[in-house]
Amino acid sequence: MRRFVESFFGKVVSAVSMAALLTQSMVFFAVASAQAQSFDGPIASLPSWAVVEFSTSKGVPSTLGKTAAEAVFSQLLSAGEVDPLSMQLVENKMTQMGIPAPVTNRSQLLRLAQELRVSSIVSGELLNGRIVSANGSKRAELLGRIIVWDVASGEPVNGAALSAASGLRAGDVDDATLYAEAANNMVFEALAAIKRNTLPTATVLNTLDRKSLINRGARSGFTNGQEVIIVRGREQVASGVVSSVEPDKAYIDIKRQTKGVQPGDVVRAVFAVPAISDTFGRNSQPQVVSGRRSSSNAPIISLLLVVAGLVFLSSGNGNGGTTGFVAEATTVPGSPEASPAVALRWKTDGSLKGNNNRIQAQIWRSD
Repeated sequence: MRRFVESFFGKVVSAVSMAALLTQSMVFFAVASAQAQSFDGPIASLPSWAVVEFSTSKGVPSTLGKTAAEAVFSQLLSAGEVDPLSMQLVENKMTQMGIPAPVTNRSQLLRLAQELRVSSIVSGELLNGRIVSANGSKRAELLGRIIVWDVASGEPVNGAALSAASGLRAGDVDDATLYAEAANNMVFEALAAIKRNTLPTATVLNTLDRKSLINRGARSGFTNGQEVIIVRGREQVASGVVSSVEPDKAYIDIKRQTKGVQPGDVVRAVFAVPAISDTFGRNSQPQVVSGRRSSSNAPIISLLLVVAGLVFLSSGNGNGGTTGFVAEATTVPGSPEASPAVALRWKTDGSLKGNNNRIQAQIWRSD
């Protein structure tokens, strides 16, 4: 046997046997991999994002805009929840399109995003900065905003406005180092706030009239009154608000649509981006001047405004031929969630001529 193995013929047989064994092993692993993929399904691709250089104002070093954008890119990349395009690729496309940095024009920003074929693009603004001295040390403070734009709708869908500071540094540390540290701290806090407000996308399962059933609910963070946009591919087809939320499903009340909503359309939650003053407030805190998260209180607030406006009109002169005008809060009869409404009652002034020819009444507010 030993002579056979060491012979030329024996060596050939051994080589052929080894090759056959390796081939079988490769086939086995290939089949196993294919079976694993068939059971687990295809690997889902991450949404593609882009980041552009931030704008700067009020004495903030102009180079800090790029530093902040690079910090956003790095943190998005390390988080692994989206696929951010490289900053160099974005800059090359801007040069090709003749768009200067920073991009402050909304149309240019969205046109850039469409050319890059991303689903979202992140912009920002550093509104104010200063160096503060304390006990022989100093730190940098910044005010700024970060905005996430949905490319399909062209609308801001998430963001944060806040202040941030570097640590106190003694010695002759330069201001640029302090500002860079403050910018990185701002980006970290802002992206954490944005993540808290980020809900998973939902899918439309069915539609009926101006309502759409989606496959996400309270367990995914959707709440009554939450504003959403509905997209198909790279195009927005509708917008609406969430209603009738259950643990794993909810309905969308369609408020505006450019095309009919259909099963398979993607639903993305919208969070209002706060706006802040460019002046430091007490204890260096930002002064928020607008922006709130959509909530189920919105219909109630709107109801109160309507009632206030109608009561104001009914109390004025020139009632247009009506008397006894009453506006009061109520609910829609038969609605499952006691949807708020306004009940209006009035009487026609019988002293006016032409009452027999009157065919309708118009209700309006001065605003």
